[in-house]
Amino acid sequence: MQSKNKELWDKVWKNKKYTTDYQLRFYKYLKDLKENSLNNESKVLEVGCGSGGGLDVFKGLELYGIDISNESLKACKEKGINTINCDARDIKFEDNIFDFTFSSGLVEHFNPQDRKQIINEMIRVTKPHGQILVIIPNKFCLWYRVYKTLFTWL
Repeated sequence: MQSKNKELWDKVWKNKKYTTDYQLRFYKYLKDLKENSLNNESKVLEVGCGSGGGLDVFKGLELYGIDISNESLKACKEKGINTINCDARDIKFEDNIFDFTFSSGLVEHFNPQDRKQIINEMIRVTKPHGQILVIIPNKFCLWYRVYKTLFTWL
């Protein structure tokens, strides 16, 4: 199953050449968070980092992205982001090292038990007074469904 998912996400990230309105709004939110909640010493982790667009907002900080897709990690490396190929259910970092850990559009692809494990891993690697953000899209939104259908067919 892991191999099939990896192949799908490698295909998705290899062909991604656009930015959605949702992403632009999300990036603005992240920019505001960076300016108001983090400092120059902050460490940031994105779980399921995709092409690194969210992390790119945090330029100047210590950035890390994890994903199972080599294509995803390749795009992140081109942006100067530190990457690790690992599963979100077993994050390969020590406890309590990130000031901000986030994920957008990842956990909904897992069953409830795995979702809990991913969130617990995010909590584990985040400092006690750090911040965690998990974004889950509304699967009933028409535009989301159209986007997802097109995204996986390309």
